[in-house]
Amino acid sequence: MKYMGDYADNSTVRIFFTTSNGSGGAVAPSTAFEAADIVIYKNNSATQKATSNGITMTSPFDSVTGLHLVEIDCSNDTGDAGFWATGNDYSVVLSPDETVDSQTVVAAIAQFSIENRVVSAVSGNVAGIAGTITTLDGLNNFDPASDTVANVTTVGSVTGAVGSVTAPVTTDSASRTASQADVSALATSAALATAQTDLDTLTGTDGVTLATSQPNYAPNTTTPPTAAAVADAVWDEARSAHTTAGSFGEGVKVESLNTQAKADVNAEADTAISDASLATAAALSTAQADLDTLTGTDGVTLATSQPNYAPNTTTPPTAAAIRAEVDSNSTQLAAIVADTNELQTDLVNGGRLDLILDSILAALDDPRGEPGGGAPPVNPDAMTKLDYLYKAWRNKKEQTSSAFSLYDDAGTTVDHQATVSDDGTTATFGEIGASS
Repeated sequence: MKYMGDYADNSTVRIFFTTSNGSGGAVAPSTAFEAADIVIYKNNSATQKATSNGITMTSPFDSVTGLHLVEIDCSNDTGDAGFWATGNDYSVVLSPDETVDSQTVVAAIAQFSIENRVVSAVSGNVAGIAGTITTLDGLNNFDPASDTVANVTTVGSVTGAVGSVTAPVTTDSASRTASQADVSALATSAALATAQTDLDTLTGTDGVTLATSQPNYAPNTTTPPTAAAVADAVWDEARSAHTTAGSFGEGVKVESLNTQAKADVNAEADTAISDASLATAAALSTAQADLDTLTGTDGVTLATSQPNYAPNTTTPPTAAAIRAEVDSNSTQLAAIVADTNELQTDLVNGGRLDLILDSILAALDDPRGEPGGGAPPVNPDAMTKLDYLYKAWRNKKEQTSSAFSLYDDAGTTVDHQATVSDDGTTATFGEIGASS
């Protein structure tokens, strides 16, 4: 396990590590490592960092087999409040769910601390000092403008890699008083802020536009005119003030449009009208007269004397004439009305046609009983005839050399019989009658 060093609070720690087989050769894990494969312990506590927030794993690193990089952001406390703190040591352990060379591995790969190492003395040549010294010889946040120190000694010179200081630094009361006065003369933050506001007023927040019309570059405090006000002032400017030949102001004066310019404009207009072949006033007047003849000045009445537009000049029949023509044939209409009324009476519920239709429907729809025994009637109604045909088709029948028998619905009683004979030439089937 390697010690990475003592880090400032909220630093990012980067740890490279490798994986190898039993012979020491570089080998990749069964699958790439991930942030969840890293376990971090604080000091000697057996409580692990609760989440993998702030941990980034690059596996493999730079596509190099067996080389991996884990980065730990010590400023990320999400889900791990209080875990990262100054004055503590941290151990980083690889405990993956992957295997290396088919072996389960656990390896302590690095240790680091956060502001947990103190340098009590420095001697010899110092090549460089980095960081911030917050406490020196009992002094904390020393302010030379207001603080005094009694136990600071004079430094005669410092030599070595840091260079050379040859002038002594004195700490007598008079020198400190003078230094305090010098510091007090420095601008305060509030004064600098005020100056910055004034500068923004002079130059604008883009640092470009300067106020040029005020003494000592003081900004114009008058509300600037609007675009509409500027435009009005331009157009309201007297023409007499614009006399410089060749200027735009002189050129747009009405007085500058002389007679020749007007003639040129009229000539151009006449040419444009001629080229367009526009109708003359006389031609439009003639067209309007023709239109009035066709439609009338109100645009409604059509002319009756013009070919292709002449309407039917025969006077159309009046409504009274139409009614008289209909009345002259009222006998036929009355007969139609009478027949229609009779049909309406017959078709109402309970009317003659309604009853006839109901009886027909009843005969067709209602169930009917089977005809009884005995000889069928000579001339029954159509439905009775259908009943006998259905019975003869449906019920039990017997045929002997001398008789035909038709049974009832139960098939136990002969309801009808007919005699049968055959002389070898003619077979005779007698009339159906009652059973004998």
